[in-house]
Amino acid sequence: MAFQETHVIDTHIQTINRQFQSTQSLWTHYCGLLSFSPSFVLSENLTPSNPRMILSKVSHRQKFYTLIHVLVLYAPASSGKARREFFYYVLDTLTSSDLAIDYQKLIILGDFNYSYQRANLSSHTSLRWVSYLEETFYNVMQCDDHINIPTFRRNDEITSIIDYIFISNNLRTAIQSTDIHRLQSSWIDHQLLSLSINLGLTPTGFGLWLANPLLMKNKDYRYQLKQRLHHIALQDQWDHIKSETRKFTRSFAMDYSSWRAKPLKSLQSKRNAFLRSQVPLALRLQCLPIIDQQIESLQQELVEISALKAGIR
Repeated sequence: MAFQETHVIDTHIQTINRQFQSTQSLWTHYCGLLSFSPSFVLSENLTPSNPRMILSKVSHRQKFYTLIHVLVLYAPASSGKARREFFYYVLDTLTSSDLAIDYQKLIILGDFNYSYQRANLSSHTSLRWVSYLEETFYNVMQCDDHINIPTFRRNDEITSIIDYIFISNNLRTAIQSTDIHRLQSSWIDHQLLSLSINLGLTPTGFGLWLANPLLMKNKDYRYQLKQRLHHIALQDQWDHIKSETRKFTRSFAMDYSSWRAKPLKSLQSKRNAFLRSQVPLALRLQCLPIIDQQIESLQQELVEISALKAGIR
């Protein structure tokens, strides 16, 4: 997972890593890159002198997959001149022979702070940089018709597309899915862009399962558990209550998790389709808040569960 505009300081890094339950992370003042699997190893930041970028070589601990490079960018927002100079620097860095980057397996993502939909693109960014991306990389949001979905919102009326994920043309066949997820406005004014790629197959085990204590707040869970235990004979309750509770809770939690994920995905898709249809502003202002409120409710529940897993609640 990549972050931009973080303004992170050293004293906060440990807390952030614990909240996100990352196994490894790289941070600068403006950017972050997190790995959530102990199998995927991030190299040190290969561009430590510029806080607006992180370049890391991602490898697999058991070498199941070939190496890829990930470049996270946060371009200057307020000055077109500063933004052009930044992308000149990025381009010079990428084409430097010192880093030995495999351009056939490179992912570039972040907040570029320019939009292809704006007039006079040359005043907002480096045309050399734009040409480099067009010739060598692929904008993954073209896959599932997300290309015109806004990624940034100043308010309900002002939106733009300034966040991107580009991958090497050779990786296009590895794309499984892409999406744009609306996040709570109280958290951030950007959307979450996601990319799923298939780098190969690896054996996995069943892992460790623990019950979610938030289920105790769920009336259906309490009622169904009571009904389940009610049918156990009194003489068997002491011996079987733990195993029955465990089996029922696991089954209920899996169904409930699936229930929560499906409507959230459906709502995100419904929102993107609504924006894609280019509806009039008045209708957008009327309908979007209803969808957004439903999305925020489900997201908040997921956040509370994640906080429990992270041990901060």
